[in-house]
Amino acid sequence: MNNQFNLDEGRTYEYVVHGSVLVISGFVLLPIHWTWTLLFFSVGVGLFFVKTGLAISYESNSIRKYTNFLGLKLGKWHDLSRYSAVELRYNSQRIGDKKVYWSSYFSPKPRSTDTYDLILIEEDGKSIRINPFLKLSEGTATLEALKKIKGLGIRNFAAERLANKKG
Repeated sequence: MNNQFNLDEGRTYEYVVHGSVLVISGFVLLPIHWTWTLLFFSVGVGLFFVKTGLAISYESNSIRKYTNFLGLKLGKWHDLSRYSAVELRYNSQRIGDKKVYWSSYFSPKPRSTDTYDLILIEEDGKSIRINPFLKLSEGTATLEALKKIKGLGIRNFAAERLANKKG
């Protein structure tokens, strides 16, 4: 049995602006010293290639959302024994009748950010959002992997919502 489930979500473009600023800053610092340029340029370009993912460890019964930066996987592990349930919920960002996301402020067409949020729920009802998936299939695959953790209730509200829409 494999001791870990890994879901590589691929490249995100969350840090492109940060990387661009570092690359430009590096070139601005070239007259001061070339080492600053090399450092800023390297880190800035590295930010263009940041990837995210989700890992579940069956050995330690824990889960984490990680950011892969220059080969280092960074992210906090959450002990699943502290949680009684896990849910996948559909989430849509809306203002009024229009669906919106950040770039819609610059776009005349309404756009949406529809995510499938993986939520961990403690015994007392407190919840924590671990990951917003952009694809339902990734969220469903993660729930299937979490079924191997004993004592964890699993509910796929996103799939139920889609089934109700079709029916």
